[in-house]
Amino acid sequence: MVEEGTVISNLWDRLDPGFLDPIWLLVGLLAIVAVVLLEIGAWRRRKQAVRLFAASHLLAALTASVSSHKRLLKRILLIAAVGLLFTAMARPHLLFDWQEENRTGLDILFAVDCSKSMLTEDAKPNRIERAKLAISDFADQLPNNRLGLIAFAGDAFLQTPLTLDHDAFQTAVRELDTDTIPRPGTDIATAIDLAVDALKSQPNNAKFMILVTDGEDLEGRVLDAARIAAQTGLKIYTVGVGTPDGDLIPERDDSGAIQYHHDAEGNIVRSKLDEATLRQIASITGGAYVPLGQRGEGLEEIYNRYVAQLPKQNFEEKRTKIPIERFEWPLALAILFLMWEFLTNERARSAMTTPASPAAPERRPRRRRNGAEAVTATSVIAAGLLILGAPVPARALDAATGERDYKSGEYEEALDNYRQAATDQPDRSELEYNRGDAAYKSGQYLEAEEAYRKALETPDLNLQEQAYYNLGNSQFRHGEALQQVDPKKTIDMWEQALHSYESALKLKTAADTRHNYEVVKKRLEQLKQQQQQQQQQQQGSSQSNQNQQSSSGSQSQQDQNGSNGKNQQNQSGQDKENNPSSGSQNQNQSGSPNQDKNGETSGGKDKDAQMRAYSQSRTQDQQDPKIRSREEAEALLDSLKDDEHQINARIMNGDTEPPPPASGKDW
Repeated sequence: MVEEGTVISNLWDRLDPGFLDPIWLLVGLLAIVAVVLLEIGAWRRRKQAVRLFAASHLLAALTASVSSHKRLLKRILLIAAVGLLFTAMARPHLLFDWQEENRTGLDILFAVDCSKSMLTEDAKPNRIERAKLAISDFADQLPNNRLGLIAFAGDAFLQTPLTLDHDAFQTAVRELDTDTIPRPGTDIATAIDLAVDALKSQPNNAKFMILVTDGEDLEGRVLDAARIAAQTGLKIYTVGVGTPDGDLIPERDDSGAIQYHHDAEGNIVRSKLDEATLRQIASITGGAYVPLGQRGEGLEEIYNRYVAQLPKQNFEEKRTKIPIERFEWPLALAILFLMWEFLTNERARSAMTTPASPAAPERRPRRRRNGAEAVTATSVIAAGLLILGAPVPARALDAATGERDYKSGEYEEALDNYRQAATDQPDRSELEYNRGDAAYKSGQYLEAEEAYRKALETPDLNLQEQAYYNLGNSQFRHGEALQQVDPKKTIDMWEQALHSYESALKLKTAADTRHNYEVVKKRLEQLKQQQQQQQQQQQGSSQSNQNQQSSSGSQSQQDQNGSNGKNQQNQSGQDKENNPSSGSQNQNQSGSPNQDKNGETSGGKDKDAQMRAYSQSRTQDQQDPKIRSREEAEALLDSLKDDEHQINARIMNGDTEPPPPASGKDW
């Protein structure tokens, strides 16, 4: 009995069954319960509907063509398929392989300053973020070396011991911030002491540490700790982050507003790079000091000039147990059950073969699937073939298809494929960059800007520089398209483009970036000058319109005076009829003001003005009670006809200007 148990235990150990993500088993169990409850509810609603439709004694005849066993089989197949799908998601494994690793490399220990002074923004975006990006890029170039990480502020902590697991190291680097060490301050000596203790377990390996900090030691015993480290054989290579001029330390208050850090006396603190202290630390331990730089070139210089020359150590051979995943098995069964459930007919066999009448059996047509059922069947079969027979995932096909379409000039299709690939793999910034290129080529500059901004989230500085450069190009083209419609929006877009080019130049000084920057800057200045000139012209035009309105008002006043003069003339004619003795005098007085230098009548240039005067005189004549005989009326009518002939003659000669105003002179 004991031997049988031992055999079973050994067999179990060799098979090594299990699940890598067992949480999905619990989720699958809840999903099965939900499906069962839904099926029970649907069965009850269907039974209630049948009872409402027909009498109870007719139910047996109406449901004779339905097979309850086949209906139950379809429900069981559906529930089993759901359970198998979640089992596949739990990543089952069976059996295992041994993977052996034998590496040769160095032990590199990083110590990173996490104090509040590392929030200073004299290195973009700030000191600690620039240091994290540089260390992450540097670690990718050291695949065969063991890496360790120490975080320090007022205290120090070993975040990651020396390890070949670079994923764990990169995760620890990304999680660094100013809250990693709860004790405030900057105690570099504590970090050096912790590094000495961490390297004691490797007595035969070369001992060195890369210290990344701004050099502001607030405790004052860093040089003594460096001398002790030198006695143990530890070399310290210091990397300075920031600038000697420094900057203020930003911090947020409880409301989220940005304030600046004050010391205990209430003075604003200005953090500066202390290169002298860092040089002393490196000199005491036999290391070297370099500034980090905008692209992390300081770390590359340390490795190429100093670390790469050190003798490499042979690490112990490592055997890793790799379980063999078998998720394909339950997934294939789930697809098979779904296809079986779809193809199962609920009709009873006896009902399908029973003739409609004894004399002539009914010929039943073959059952056709509707469009939705055909699409579902095709999708299920295609998914099974893809998973079982095609090793390439669908998102890789989208990216590859997008690349092919882009090279062939089909930018719209390439954009659709890159958009799908980026949605499936949101952590791959290069896909967002490719989506931006395709959108730019398609003329969809707004989407190109969105894609390039998402591509900036990558730690790859080369990709950041290229994304900034293309973001500036997209913003320029976007503004150029709006120039005729909204010049103010164009100015705003071009200013954003200049900012993007500046960010690209900070990462890499490239000739094409500088050229584009100068071109956009010149175009922006020209557009601003044009806007200023248009504003000045509009102001001048507005003033001219005001002057014209004033002139037209004066002319109207003159026309009114002329009309009043004609009324006076008519009145004088009437007085002549009543007073013959004074007729000649009134006639001379009324006739001389209407004569110009050539003796021509001054009343015919403005047809509208003359017709208005004519209408007024006719109205006055109709109302004048002094016209008492037919002869007087005919004489007045003849005089008015003569005036009308004169008006028409002046209009035909093209003289449509109003009569000149009276000069007011009496000589």
